[in-house]
Amino acid sequence: MRVEVRKQLRSGGRALDLNIKFELEEGQSLALYGPSGAGKTSVLRMIAGLLSPDEGVIQFEGQPWYSRAGGQRVSPAGRKVGFVFQDYALFPHLTAAGNLRYACPNGDPAFIGDLLDVFDLTDVAHQRPPTLSRRATAARRPRSRPGPAPRPTTTRRTTLRPR
Repeated sequence: MRVEVRKQLRSGGRALDLNIKFELEEGQSLALYGPSGAGKTSVLRMIAGLLSPDEGVIQFEGQPWYSRAGGQRVSPAGRKVGFVFQDYALFPHLTAAGNLRYACPNGDPAFIGDLLDVFDLTDVAHQRPPTLSRRATAARRPRSRPGPAPRPTTTRRTTLRPR
């Protein structure tokens, strides 16, 4: 993944000139950290296609997802990125298994069972938020396209992984 973008933001009534440049090879990880309002979520939103940079380039596996100069912009749905928000985004009236059934278009019970197992949620499958953890949110991410599920994480960080 190659990201080289610039975005003018407003945070807490002040202007923020966000300039980000990095390149990741397959298997590498990157951590974004900083104080509230520093632009961490904005960077992730630009990678996911939910926010457009003012200028720059975003490429994944050699394919351009965004290029202001080249007039290219792949939609969020076409980017094969799972985005786990900080606010768990689970339906409060559904159990962990129910949230997974909602996110899985075919509702295959075996697949949902596999997700519960991979994310170590089997023992809480019938619990409702807010007793569930971030693992349930990561597992619930829409599974409309095949690909690996994100690995669960026990720390409070935002996770962005190819799917």
